[in-house]
Amino acid sequence: GQPIVLPGDCARNHGRYTEALAQVQSALNGASADSPARPRLELALAAVEVARSNYPAGCQSLRRLSAQTLPAPLARETRRWLAQCFFGQGDYLAAARELDPLSDWAERHPTEPGAASILSQAGRLAAERLEWGQARRQLNQAIRSAVAAGDALTESSSRGDLANVEFRYGQAGSKRH
Repeated sequence: GQPIVLPGDCARNHGRYTEALAQVQSALNGASADSPARPRLELALAAVEVARSNYPAGCQSLRRLSAQTLPAPLARETRRWLAQCFFGQGDYLAAARELDPLSDWAERHPTEPGAASILSQAGRLAAERLEWGQARRQLNQAIRSAVAAGDALTESSSRGDLANVEFRYGQAGSKRH
C-alpha cells in the first residue's frame, strides 16, 4: 500500500512549498473546526513546514496532533513527520524515540501503507548515528517494501540512500585499517 496522501503532497515533494502551503491553507479554510478531515489537513500543513525546514512551526503542530486520538495510519504518519522534524534539527535521539516503534511496526507489516517510508527514514537515521548494519538492513527492507507497494519514489530514494550508506561505510572501514 501507498502512504497516506495529503493535500499539497505533489507540490511539497517537488519543492514547491508556496504552492503546497496555498493548497493546504485552501483546504483548511474550507473545513469546519470539527471536521473529521481537520487532523489530516493539519498534518499536511505541518509536513509542508517540516519540508521547508520551518521546524518550530512543524514540530509544534505535530506535537499537538500526536497528543490527539487519531486513526492508526494518521497517528503513524504524524509520528513519522515528528521524527523528521527532530532529525532535521539534528536531535537524533528524539527522532529515534518517535521512529523506533514505527520501524518495529513497519518491519512486521512491510506491505502496509507508509511502511516503506518509515523504514527508509529509519535507515537514514541509523546512518546518521553511524549504525551501518542497521542502516543497510532497514534501507534494504524499505526497498523491498516499496517495490511490493509500487511506491517508486520511496524505492528510488531508498536506493540512493543505500548507495550513500555503502559509500560512507566503505570510507569508515578504510579509516579503521
